[in-house]
Amino acid sequence: MYVYADILLLINTVMNGLILLLTAWAAGLRAQPWRLLAAALLGAIYALGGLFPAAAPLYAPAAKLAASAVLVWLALGPRTLRSFLFAAACFYLVSLLLGGAILGWLLLGAGGGGGTWPAVTWRHLAAGGLLALLLVALVWRRVLGGLTRRRLLLPLVLEYAGRQAKLTALLDTGNHLYTIGGRRPVVLAEQSALVDLLGSRVSRYLAHTPPADWLANLDQCGDPDWLARVHIIPCRGIGGAGLLLAFRPDNLTVLTATGSITADDAVIGIHSGALSSGGAYAALLHPALLQAIDNKEVANICA
Repeated sequence: MYVYADILLLINTVMNGLILLLTAWAAGLRAQPWRLLAAALLGAIYALGGLFPAAAPLYAPAAKLAASAVLVWLALGPRTLRSFLFAAACFYLVSLLLGGAILGWLLLGAGGGGGTWPAVTWRHLAAGGLLALLLVALVWRRVLGGLTRRRLLLPLVLEYAGRQAKLTALLDTGNHLYTIGGRRPVVLAEQSALVDLLGSRVSRYLAHTPPADWLANLDQCGDPDWLARVHIIPCRGIGGAGLLLAFRPDNLTVLTATGSITADDAVIGIHSGALSSGGAYAALLHPALLQAIDNKEVANICA
């Protein structure tokens, strides 16, 4: 049997590069092309060394794990131990996914009968790589996106006039709403989640008045204490510019893993529809509150 080292080196470099590229994508890390190429080439050279019996100790399971860790670090350069471990886990899962895709292509697409396996050609590798790419795009990214969103879901407690509402909120870095003058950040919340907080008169007014007429008919609300806390927020969405009805609660508290953050300068924008199609959250937190949470966690770490 003849082994063409140059072809083996080229194939391994390409496949290593694909695995590392998919790993960077799945882990959400930015990879520089020269780092990816250097790591892919180094991995190919390492694989080529397995042809020599004298190098067998370098291919024990522990040595392979160490080699793969070096490749991940070289290709992606994660800055923290946590991000490195996450990237390494993505690397192994992507490798298994790519190997399974190539194997599945051989079984389903390439055939092979008589109890023998078909020869693995570059076409099989390309087809398996494309299948793995589609799997990562359609399944993996969706799963990781769901995990990321769940990490951004936080309990939110609103207090107003002796009443309280508890709802789940999503940290939304795309929320740039402020009151006029940019003094107070706006947290968007679903009308249905605010019924108990607002009281009977305000909730009845919002329920029986079309959302397009909320601002025009505010004099019909019948709750002067709440009207004194109303803010009108200029906003711009997909449908164009408009005005948003908001009010200032007594307190807004975000519960985090390290404690709680209370903001008394935020206002609540009332959204007539659903913010989440699956009901996972009922409010969108402002990035200013995200900054406050980050600052508190940093302060806890420094303390």
